[in-house]
Amino acid sequence: SSVPGDAFDAIEIASGTDVSVEQIAALAHFHDLRSLDLSGTNLRPGALASLGGFHQLESLSLANARFDPAELWVLRNLRKLKRVDLSGTGAGDEAMPSLASLPHLSDVLVNDNMTFSDVGAAYVSRMKGLKRLEARGSRISANGVRAVTRAPRVEYVDAYDTPAAAENAATQDTLVNTRKRS
Repeated sequence: SSVPGDAFDAIEIASGTDVSVEQIAALAHFHDLRSLDLSGTNLRPGALASLGGFHQLESLSLANARFDPAELWVLRNLRKLKRVDLSGTGAGDEAMPSLASLPHLSDVLVNDNMTFSDVGAAYVSRMKGLKRLEARGSRISANGVRAVTRAPRVEYVDAYDTPAAAENAATQDTLVNTRKRS
């Protein structure tokens, strides 16, 4: 049976799947696709870059996926993106310039990502819509956490198992898991 193009607003591709440009292109008929979960997949060359036409996408999970970080520029085209998960990918600081310009991005997850540091935190701190940063197992320091928590809309920062956590333990600081009060 045929399924209308607007029947699905969320799609999850099974972890371990090799994903090609053609497979991403086959998803294009889902006009109202809001959420795409590619966690644990192996994105073939060009597959990530081919996501640029998914203009309605609000949530993208690439957690533990393998892909060419040079293709992260495509994230700039996803203007409605609200949530992105780059946990466990090794795409940290270099992804943040592409994300920094997204007007609706509120949740950034870079857990278990040793390539996310204060350099990436500087970009994150300038994200106008940012509410939540999860950076467990990254290289963010207490200074990076402070910079992010100064952003106007930030409500939550998780920096467990990071240099920030080690610094906080030494100083009894409470920045590691910060939630702003309204």
